[in-house]
Amino acid sequence: MPLYRWEDFQCTNVGNCKQADRRDVIDLPRGADAICPTCGKPVVPLRAREIVLVSPPSTARLRPGKRRFHWLLASAVLLVLGLVGGTASLLMRSPGLLMRSSQTPPPERLYLGIPAQVTARVGDDLQVPLAVGPVSAANLELTVDGTLPLGVSLDVAGRRLYGTVRSAGISPIIVTARAPHYASASAETNIIVKPNLAPAPVLSLRVPPEVEGRVGDPLEVPLAVSPLTDPDPVLTVVGKLPAGVSLDGMGKRLFGIPRSPGSYGVIVKASTPDNPPALAEVTFTIMEAKPAPTPTVLDAKPSPTSGEDEGTMAKRSPTPTGDEGAIARRDSDRTRTDASPTPAPVRLRRGKLTTRNGK
Repeated sequence: MPLYRWEDFQCTNVGNCKQADRRDVIDLPRGADAICPTCGKPVVPLRAREIVLVSPPSTARLRPGKRRFHWLLASAVLLVLGLVGGTASLLMRSPGLLMRSSQTPPPERLYLGIPAQVTARVGDDLQVPLAVGPVSAANLELTVDGTLPLGVSLDVAGRRLYGTVRSAGISPIIVTARAPHYASASAETNIIVKPNLAPAPVLSLRVPPEVEGRVGDPLEVPLAVSPLTDPDPVLTVVGKLPAGVSLDGMGKRLFGIPRSPGSYGVIVKASTPDNPPALAEVTFTIMEAKPAPTPTVLDAKPSPTSGEDEGTMAKRSPTPTGDEGAIARRDSDRTRTDASPTPAPVRLRRGKLTTRNGK
């Protein structure tokens, strides 16, 4: 059975006892009065030590071990105090750090613009621009998440998606822009590639290349478009037609009455939604109007009325002289029974009409 020969005590008379100030451990035999041997004040028991049957004398106990324990204890206390002091200092500095961090503005965000949907056909040359800013952003990086259509690639320097589409399908992709000292930006788009259709037939527009006309004369130029399409092609004219001439799209013609002479060059265009347009050039040459004909003036004698006879006409004529006058007088003395029963109008039509030209 172990024997407790010694006990450890500690003096509490701090400020009046050196052992209390140094917090020395006081060794007292078991059963001795609990009084500090230095100041005579009561001491506080710490623990009882278990020793063997034969205990060495008190002078033979190792004091260095006790000092080593004191150093270890002091080191532990200093470590704890250092940790507590560091934590307190950190807590005291944290409001300032938080304030400075709150005053630092967040980094500027990049912006990235791209069409929400792009449609193309197999064989088309695809060009999709990427609007990235601000312009001051250096060392810009662009990445694509997803699968681009076959034949299409990303051009970082040109900031675009480009290439010749070689396969049909739908490709949803996400483009992301990054740059140092800037927050990244992303944009999503869908590239829809449709199968290539059979090429539409080319329209043919037949128009006379040169058209001559005259001021005041009606003018009509037919326009022939082939092949037949549904809907009908839309006809338009690029340029200035002669004044008075216009386009009749329904009738497929250029018609009108020119009002001024000159030379006019126009381009006639025929287009439909599903066919390439057709073009034809036409040159109009409009001449001056024809001069008006000069009217012919006739110098004819007045016609006698129906109630007048040859005797009356003879009286109106100048009086003849010589033999002709005698004959005329004899003819005037004849009775009216010798007059012809033919009506006067018929007789007049038998006569001759003399004009200035003698015809």
